[in-house]
Amino acid sequence: MEDTAPGVGDIITVAIRSTAVQYRTASGEGTT
Repeated sequence: MEDTAPGVGDIITVAIRSTAVQYRTASGEGTT
């Protein structure tokens, strides 16, 4: 699925990062 279209991997990576950042913030701003 990484070769489905140009930039798809980057979009997925950004989405994962955003989710991770939000999770860290909700958990205590990444203090874990």
